[in-house]
Amino acid sequence: MTEVIPDRARHPRAAALAALAFGFVAFVVSVAEGVIGVVYTQGSTLESLDGFDYAGPAFQSIVPYAAGRILPMAVGVYLSFWLAAPLRPLQAVSHVIVRTLVALAIGLAISIGFEAVRLLTSDSPVNPFTQGGQTDNRYYILVAGGLAHDVWRLFVDTFAIVVAVGLATWGWMRPRAPLVTSRDAADSAIAAGGA
Repeated sequence: MTEVIPDRARHPRAAALAALAFGFVAFVVSVAEGVIGVVYTQGSTLESLDGFDYAGPAFQSIVPYAAGRILPMAVGVYLSFWLAAPLRPLQAVSHVIVRTLVALAIGLAISIGFEAVRLLTSDSPVNPFTQGGQTDNRYYILVAGGLAHDVWRLFVDTFAIVVAVGLATWGWMRPRAPLVTSRDAADSAIAAGGA
């Protein structure tokens, strides 16, 4: 009886491909959601088709915002799939799903860390760090509320994408039996029976 040796290797190439796929899909979805939301809101507010006039400016402002949210998250997904909770070809589906949830949590933590630094170093007139004024604890409540909202939105927007990318990467890494065509099967049957 042969013993199955568990695969303990890390797969940085597969992790990089998964992070790239996640980053691309999440970025496109985030930008599309933002532009469509602005166009719909303006169109329904103006009760006309003038909402489409706002698509260009919305796109220009949403692209950097989406990149600032999604890029750090894709880095977290890569680091998780490569180092923290690597995907391995012989894992059970349940293990892969748990590892994708770990990747989601690490990505969220990195993305929210970047967002917290951005908020605390912004030029907002109520920011006590950049305005040199008296410390106002209400600003920290505002930052905490904004971060909580960002965590929830990122979770909702990227949960399905991370799970799908993790499962697709795992499926791509799994060993497969060689493809046998009907011609190959017929040739081997002829060779076995009539030689």
